[in-house]
Amino acid sequence: MEPQKSPISNNIIVAGYPEAHPDAIGPDGIASSEAYESDLAYLKKKMEEILVDAGADLIVTHLFFDTDIFLKFVNDCRRIGITCPIVPGIRPINTYKGFLRMTGIPAEITAALELIKDNDEAVKSYGIHLGTEICKKILANGISTLHLYTFNMEKSALAIQMNLGLIEERKVSRSLSVSHIVEEAEA
Repeated sequence: MEPQKSPISNNIIVAGYPEAHPDAIGPDGIASSEAYESDLAYLKKKMEEILVDAGADLIVTHLFFDTDIFLKFVNDCRRIGITCPIVPGIRPINTYKGFLRMTGIPAEITAALELIKDNDEAVKSYGIHLGTEICKKILANGISTLHLYTFNMEKSALAIQMNLGLIEERKVSRSLSVSHIVEEAEA
């Protein structure tokens, strides 16, 4: 018996962790190579089981701030036979307090934010600039899909998309206008 085709588009998306699962990351912010490889093996097993049983066809990653770690993760997934698209999960830094709770942060980003931590607008502008640069590097490496985590703070994500030329400001709702944020981030 043939399965019925649904008129609704349906995707099953699996989470991927470029730095290893947060539970495997030590107090130094880094997972051991054994934990990372174990996480990759689990992802491959999970993809095989879900692909067969439910039709998973995409991986979206946990947020990260080091593009090289994401690109290594993609290469490592390919090395072990994971062939589905891998979409990078990018979260703009919007506040200093929110930033402190995030995944592995490169030292240069921590240092830059320490200098502006008491200026909310400067932190947001830096987050937009950083998010834009991360996206540019990812796109330059042949990844054509981005996932921007907004966590109800969509203006930064919209500003990044405008910086990348993916959307035009005139197409953004007036209540979400971000032109002043984009101008500050580019300065």
